[in-house]
Amino acid sequence: MDIFNIAVQTGDKVVEVGECDVDHISPITLIHAICQKLSGNCDVPTVDYHVWAQIPWCGEKYGVCSDSELLELFSRFEERGLDKIVFELEDYCYVPTPPEEPPVLDVEGGYDPIGWCEMEAEQLNYEGDSEQDDENDDEAGSEEECPQNEVLIIDEESVEVDNDITQECMDFFEGYQSKSGDEYFTDSELEPDQVRIAKLVKGQPFKRMVDGVISFHIGQIFNSKEHMREIFKEYAIQEGIELKRVKNDKVRQTYKCGADTCGWRAHASCMIDGVTFMLKTLSDQHDCHRVYHNKETKVKWIASKFEKLVKSYPSINVRVIGDLFRETYKVSVDIRTLYRAKNRALKELAKDHGKCFGYLKRYAFMLNQTNPGVSVHICTQAPQPTFQRIFLSFEPQKVGFLEGCKPFIGVDGCHLKGPFGGVLLSTVSLDANSGLFPLAVCICEKETQDSWEWFLNNLKIYLNYPEGRKLTFMSDRQKGVIDALEVHFPFAHRRYCARHIYANFKLTYKGHHYKKLFWRAARSFNIYDFKTCMEEIGIINLAA
Repeated sequence: MDIFNIAVQTGDKVVEVGECDVDHISPITLIHAICQKLSGNCDVPTVDYHVWAQIPWCGEKYGVCSDSELLELFSRFEERGLDKIVFELEDYCYVPTPPEEPPVLDVEGGYDPIGWCEMEAEQLNYEGDSEQDDENDDEAGSEEECPQNEVLIIDEESVEVDNDITQECMDFFEGYQSKSGDEYFTDSELEPDQVRIAKLVKGQPFKRMVDGVISFHIGQIFNSKEHMREIFKEYAIQEGIELKRVKNDKVRQTYKCGADTCGWRAHASCMIDGVTFMLKTLSDQHDCHRVYHNKETKVKWIASKFEKLVKSYPSINVRVIGDLFRETYKVSVDIRTLYRAKNRALKELAKDHGKCFGYLKRYAFMLNQTNPGVSVHICTQAPQPTFQRIFLSFEPQKVGFLEGCKPFIGVDGCHLKGPFGGVLLSTVSLDANSGLFPLAVCICEKETQDSWEWFLNNLKIYLNYPEGRKLTFMSDRQKGVIDALEVHFPFAHRRYCARHIYANFKLTYKGHHYKKLFWRAARSFNIYDFKTCMEEIGIINLAA
């Protein structure tokens, strides 16, 4: 039975209010409907009321203060097959009562009786006027005008009283209720209707548990219809169920479990503000099996859950993401959906990278402001300014190399794995302890002779290295590097990385014996040991 006839008793009369739907009524709407029926006023009531329901089978009254109590009342009437409920309204009214008058002290010697007003006056340190003082004041008032700081006493018979105003004032004081001042103070200047709505929209905002688990109970409030949909979607994935929307419009949201044998059901309706939703009905018991292939695990939701992981590890295998989903959310997702979710997360990552390029000029400006002597150069492509290259080296790196490092520079490049690719070119030196000492970096489009020449030209200008001093460059024998060094550092010696040489050497001359002799020759500290190792390699194979 979802429909009940509502009536209200005023005095000896019972007034019919109308029919109501159990799923779409709350104490607030009930009070509003009753007040509208009795007074004909459509405004939201501002007075707080006690709501009582008459229980016909026992002659008692049942107090209704919350949604759960109202639903309990409906269920009790439904069990007995009754479809009519008579309510009574009682507004709060606080009437202050004076304290009892203290007893008169009857002591020999005589004490004047002390009444309530005299006691208050004594506490306030006030001395009342005597009858003689009052007569003197009346005579003085008839001869002189009333001073501005004194109260003018007016004879009631000489003033025409407006009965309507008096009645309004009396009505105001009859409905007055004493409340604390904090309840009415607010930082924002709201309109009366907004204040009234804020007082009527009461409930407990939805919050997750400490461990992130979603749990529902009657009276929870959701920020909007969209917020409620997202929460119920995650709840379906958490519990391994499929939810069906029975009602889905601007004022109602009803969900039930997709299994035919399960009785789980939840209903929420829009509050008086037209935005928030309150959970009114909840049957929170599942009698169904868990679903591992959940339809709610869509691409957007998966990408939002593992976006940070994909950003940290762009090359992560989608099967690893699938295993994490099974472990964390107990759901199985097909490979195709995982690929689409990963691509969506990577697209979001590319958007973030694209925004960062717009800050490069600001970054260069701040470096010049905060790091005196820094060298930062940005090269753009025409006609539309598009990033191409950047060179960066700090003053301490330059001074440290010229004054405290060995005359040695190693150059190399590595590919960047971001959404826009590119190559990172770098130069390092060796300090007195043979530790790596960073010198300069460059980000460019490709590792070509043109990019190496641009990088080494900026390095030559910034270092201003004396041509009379010895200097050695080490590289991986990449053709672009060798040609660029010939152009900008023709006076410098050139050596090649042994690891790169052996990587090419072992393709033709394989075997542990070749490897052992090669590294013994590379690590020789004198000419004799070096020639000895080379002769042993030549004995095995002269071409090697």
